[in-house]
Order: sequence, then structure tokens, then C-alpha cells
Amino acid sequence: MNSPGDAFAFPFRSPGWLGTVVLQGLILIIPIIGQIALLGWMVITLDNLRDGRQELAPAGFHLWRGIRLFGVQLVYGIVLSIIPGILEGIGSAMQRSNGSGVALISLGYLLNLVALVLFAFILPALILITYEQGFGAA
Repeated sequence: MNSPGDAFAFPFRSPGWLGTVVLQGLILIIPIIGQIALLGWMVITLDNLRDGRQELAPAGFHLWRGIRLFGVQLVYGIVLSIIPGILEGIGSAMQRSNGSGVALISLGYLLNLVALVLFAFILPALILITYEQGFGAA
């Protein structure tokens, strides 16, 4: 891929792309398993791109390829939400007992937003590290 436009256009060049995307989207409806399958599908598509084939992976339940990446996302998501969750919990308890605590709840929400933005920025690097070196490296 030589330009950002190629990154957006390559899925549409793949034969049967509409059926593949629709079927993979329907699989995504299944809770948890669908997300793991989608991550596996993304990893197989990344394999195709690295091999020089600009085509989408076939739709399906690619659970084995996606489970490591799902685990990495789950661990990072839990770790990044611990402190905001604690602040929101303390603020909620204070709110129930004496009516104060809105500041802690707001601070927890703000830290949660910062954690989500941070996670969005580090996610591409996490995907590549997990793809190349495995779960332990991420």
C-alpha cells in the first residue's frame, strides 16, 4: 500500500467483498465469540497483505487467530479502567451517603475518557506486537 487511499480501497477490490463483509458482520453479532472471530479475520487479512495479496480473508469463525489479541485487549482494558472505576465507586458511595462525591465521579469519568483515548492510540501497536511476538510480548 502506497497511500492512505489504498488502505480504504483495498477491501473493495477483493472478489466477493460484500458477501464476506456481510457474513463477518453477522458473526460479529454473537457476543464475545463474534469479536474474537473478527479479530482473527483481521489477523488473517493482515497475513494476506504481508504476503502481497490485496484480498480479504474468507469470512468465518477464526477464533484461534483472534483469541490472543482479544486477551491482550481484555487485559489492557481492565488495567486502564481500574483507577477510574475506583474513583467512580468512591464518588458514588459518597453521593449516596451525604450528597457529595460528584467531583470524584466526574474525575473518574474524565480519567476513563483519557484511558479510552490512550487505548485507541496504543491499539495499533498492540495489534502488531501481538501479531509478531505473541501474547506475552504485548
